[in-house]
Amino acid sequence: MKLPVRIFTWISFLIFFNDVIPSSAEAQLITLDECIRMANENNSIIQKQSKLKCETSGCVKIAAQILDYIDDSLDPCDNFYQFANGRFIKETARETEDDESRSFYSMVSTLVNKKVGPLLSEPIEPDEWKPFQMVKNFFQSCLNQNVFVRRGNPELIDIVEALEGFPAVKGSAWQSRNFDLYRVMKKAKSLGFDTNVIFDVTVRVDPTNATNRVLHITPGSYEVEQDSSIQGLNRYRQRMYQKTGIFVEKTNEKAKARIKKEMDKVFTFEKALHEISTETFVFPDIDDEEIDFDAELDDILEALFSEDDSNESDPVFTIKELQEKYPYLNWLAYINAVLPPGLIVTEDEPVVNTNTQFFEKLAGVMNATTERTIANYIVWRVVYSLYKLQYFETGKALRGKCINLTSKL
Repeated sequence: MKLPVRIFTWISFLIFFNDVIPSSAEAQLITLDECIRMANENNSIIQKQSKLKCETSGCVKIAAQILDYIDDSLDPCDNFYQFANGRFIKETARETEDDESRSFYSMVSTLVNKKVGPLLSEPIEPDEWKPFQMVKNFFQSCLNQNVFVRRGNPELIDIVEALEGFPAVKGSAWQSRNFDLYRVMKKAKSLGFDTNVIFDVTVRVDPTNATNRVLHITPGSYEVEQDSSIQGLNRYRQRMYQKTGIFVEKTNEKAKARIKKEMDKVFTFEKALHEISTETFVFPDIDDEEIDFDAELDDILEALFSEDDSNESDPVFTIKELQEKYPYLNWLAYINAVLPPGLIVTEDEPVVNTNTQFFEKLAGVMNATTERTIANYIVWRVVYSLYKLQYFETGKALRGKCINLTSKL
């Protein structure tokens, strides 16, 4: 036994002896043998505690991971988070094969998937507990879905052809003289896809009369706004190349180069739409010595998060007036194309323009963009919406997502 442990043992024994043996005359009833027995018992407990070391395989692995994550070049007193996680951030904050950023959570999730996957893949037994049967059935149904976006998939090809083809894939076989924006948008709407990819047309409550409904035009929804950081934009651009590339043979380098070039233009177009949609709201300069800050903040929040997004200052135009003000589109044809089937309006229909700056700047973006790029963009957004619904995934990627979906039941 090492000296420090021996000293600690005797100190503990003396404390124990002092607490247990009373100071009265009854102390004389405790024999020396009993004292030695109690000391040995106390010594045995201390020895067991001193042997509690990190010796199991699990403990050793975790300890090694912790050491790997530590950046010992930093002073923990200056920035403990960077000290404890610095090396992990440097070495694992990178893109993986499917362009998703890696994290400790994703690593644990992958480990869980490896353990849970085989259990979910086991055959469903007739006498198995019903919840287990339902979970296995859901997982196996997820794996067996037929609408995978892959080269040669008839469902995907039918969708793309219904939208009059993917120019980046078809190359010179696609001709811009045959392209009709309004016809393609109407087909996308009839197939059930979102048509708010350039801007949005919605039917809302009339701000001047709650019993009426009126059309509103607003900026659209853009994928680039999901993560507008440099890394996020680069990941999205890479997805454009990869997911469009599944339509051509892997060995067709010429087609892959064409896809990259054309999807770069699509990326630039979408990024421009997003940028002009975010340059319209500016917080007012606030001098808290002159105004009631709380009252001003309440007004700002009310304007930003109003339930119906209506504002008395939003100008109302007829479609005919929109055409005169923004002649870069056939507004009547576009609005009728994206409205619900069966709903048709005339040029006298009033429209609330919720963002005049956006629609003024949209003229420059639309006029500077070719019909080929616009067509590529519309088809891409449809294809990408299928990707987000997991129709793109096969093999390990699909298996992992199916496990994640099943775990949420």
